[in-house]
Amino acid sequence: MKRIVMGILAHVDAGKTTLSEGLLYNSGMIRRMGRVDKKDSFLDTHNLEKDRGITVFSKHAVITKDDIRLILLDTPGHTDFSTEMERSILALDYALLIVSGSDGVEPHTETEWKLLKDYGIPVIVFVNKMDIAEKGKEEILSSLNVLDKQGFVDFSLPKEEFYEEIALYSERAMNFYLENGYISNEIIQDMIVDRLIYPVYFGSALKDIGVDKLLAGIFAYTRNQDYPSDFGALVYKISRDEQGNRLTFVKITGGEIGVKEVLCHDEKINQIRLYSGKKYELLNRAEAGDLVAITGPSLTYQGEGIGYEKDFKNPVLEAVLSYGIILPKTESSETFLPKIRRLEEENPSLNVRYDEKTKRINIKVMGSIELEILKELCKERFDVDIDFDEGDILYKETLTEKSYGIGHFEPLRHYAEVHLRLTPLPFGSGIVIDSEIDSEALDKNWQNNILSVLKSNEFRGVLCDYPITDLQITLVNGRAHLKHTEGNDMREATERALRNALRKSLSRNEVIILEPYYEFSLTVPENSLGKAMNDLGIMKAVFKLDSEKQNTVVGIAPVSKLRNYQLDLASYTGGKGRLSTMFAGYYRCKEQDKVTKETAYDCDSDFERPTGSIFCAHGAGFAVSWDEVYSYKHLEEIGEAKNKVSTWNDEGDFDTEGFVRKEREEDFIGTDEIDDILNRASGGNKKADPLRKRRVYREKLYSDTTYKSREARKSGNYLIVDGYNIIHSFDDLKIFAKDNMDGARDSLLRMLSDYQGFRGMDLTVVFDAYRVNNPSDRREEYHNVHVVFTKINETADAFIARYTRENGKNQNITVATNDNLVQQLARGAGCMVYSANDLKRDIDAAREEVRNIIS
Repeated sequence: MKRIVMGILAHVDAGKTTLSEGLLYNSGMIRRMGRVDKKDSFLDTHNLEKDRGITVFSKHAVITKDDIRLILLDTPGHTDFSTEMERSILALDYALLIVSGSDGVEPHTETEWKLLKDYGIPVIVFVNKMDIAEKGKEEILSSLNVLDKQGFVDFSLPKEEFYEEIALYSERAMNFYLENGYISNEIIQDMIVDRLIYPVYFGSALKDIGVDKLLAGIFAYTRNQDYPSDFGALVYKISRDEQGNRLTFVKITGGEIGVKEVLCHDEKINQIRLYSGKKYELLNRAEAGDLVAITGPSLTYQGEGIGYEKDFKNPVLEAVLSYGIILPKTESSETFLPKIRRLEEENPSLNVRYDEKTKRINIKVMGSIELEILKELCKERFDVDIDFDEGDILYKETLTEKSYGIGHFEPLRHYAEVHLRLTPLPFGSGIVIDSEIDSEALDKNWQNNILSVLKSNEFRGVLCDYPITDLQITLVNGRAHLKHTEGNDMREATERALRNALRKSLSRNEVIILEPYYEFSLTVPENSLGKAMNDLGIMKAVFKLDSEKQNTVVGIAPVSKLRNYQLDLASYTGGKGRLSTMFAGYYRCKEQDKVTKETAYDCDSDFERPTGSIFCAHGAGFAVSWDEVYSYKHLEEIGEAKNKVSTWNDEGDFDTEGFVRKEREEDFIGTDEIDDILNRASGGNKKADPLRKRRVYREKLYSDTTYKSREARKSGNYLIVDGYNIIHSFDDLKIFAKDNMDGARDSLLRMLSDYQGFRGMDLTVVFDAYRVNNPSDRREEYHNVHVVFTKINETADAFIARYTRENGKNQNITVATNDNLVQQLARGAGCMVYSANDLKRDIDAAREEVRNIIS
């Protein structure tokens, strides 16, 4: 059986639920189409959703036809529930992205597209509301290029034009078409899975126009994934049914499992449910590709990997607002805490924090609508009427320069010393943890203990007690005692070392506050445009008029300034104004002195998280303050930071000219490029219309073209390829490597040599030495490609990370790899990143260009 899980994603009001109804109706699964305004849609089953007319919780609907089981996963479209949408992406084989023909690509659509790209999900696009759209198909198709530079194909074209269009994006498809006069469904399926093309369908879900063609296309152009025989599953959701039974929703990614078998944590499965709307079918077994709810296990958690699957721990989206919960007098914080923890289990982004001293419970949310939903859920589930305080922005702290910290913990009969180096990273890098010491200096078990402490805790800063971010924390030295060191001793020393480094930076005024920013689109009546632009100026926003939409301003502004603007907007526009926002990242806070004064935090008075250390003399432990630790330390400092390595400019990262770095389309944007960002937000950077592209295609296919010299194409760019990672990411090379790794390596080098010859960049391929017969540090030349075999005990990952860190600021470097950590470090060093699919797509495109030019 073909088992397909397809998520439906859209900006709010794009018609997502209506299209779901249309697909179910056209498949014969329901007798009539429900409507959101009539509160009778098949998937919006909760009263909260019916009352508000929006999707809050992701839900399933099953469509069966012959040997096909299609599970539609309806996801929330409102930005306040974006984290629920992102969790759903974990379970998807394909995504159906809905774009309103009348409104075009909205900011939240771009957020969804970026997530789908990051997770590598194939996408089919349905342009809805074509019955009221002012633009035609070609213009709308061209406007989609704001999401990706190419690949959007109108699947309603006449056959000849359709095949010609498809052939543009793959050498395999081109060759097949030239030989056979058509392109097989198998090739089209593969191109969709590889994200070489994105099928686009047009219609109106409300009027049931084009929905049947979309459904037929889904059946024809999707295929099963290749699942391993070993059992694997990923928990993407925790929920409860109407009777209160705990449900673990899992995507089976390998093998199979049955009722009464152990899922994980030594807990057995009671039931396997295949949900469709409110109803479900009981299954005896679940197989690879199935999306099911399991009862029985009580210890599972969202993002948990089971079997061969690894845990998913790093969501892209995060809440930027924090609120304290106000409880009624009849409910204590101690009795309410386990109740809100239950909701946190279902929605981990709430990130519940409980202060033992103040008995205060704080949560994180995306916006005001989520707060309202939480209030109603607490009343419905627990019969508790809660409220919230005024809330606060979730600020963060980071450093502008390197710092070095020492933590020593030596009460009587205890011993541990830890040295850490903190290095600031570019915006959005998060926390990167590594070690530079070998097992001879400190036993590997103790190193793992230290690294585990650093990875498993959210450490807070010393300026305002905000979480720290964008730092590389490196273990550089440490010591344990054979008899007196225990696990908790290392924890104490590690935490003190980190706090010591932060406190040292604070004394040098090298700690800064970061605040969250929104990218926004603001549409108002013409007579309100002046007022809107004046308000944005007061907010210190950077903005410009949208060239594609009337009376619309796009830009970027602090969350602190925009969070309550909806009320003002509704007031001065009479309810006709529209504000759309999406999280843009954290940047330097322009009101740091004000924020610092308001928090009034004193790290030297925080005795629960000390910045000093404990040493021992004459049989007794004594405390040493942060600034005197260096006089008492037992180990020498290793390469203490004294040189300036700031990643920040003198004016801060954001000013009236723009901001230093912002990730967009897998690129970092410089200070002088704010206009480019805003152009993209307003639908700029468009490709030529598809009709012209097809004319160019015919000209290249049937006429002689002078070949441009390689020298003319040279770009001065550098491409670093993670050799074995790419081999195992290219299907043909992966198969070849099983029998002949040397042959696979040579095939990759030949392919890249041809690629370099056409593109003209400086290309280096890095291989781990341990896979080569002679594991010595050496560099070779393969025609026009540099080849590096790393030295003994050094991985390609480590070589690439070191190279990009040292050269990323001075060279225009792109790193080609599918390794998430290497991608993160490369981006952190200011480099661009190619996934394996990106590299394969450009190699294919280069081959196609050569073929067209010489034919």
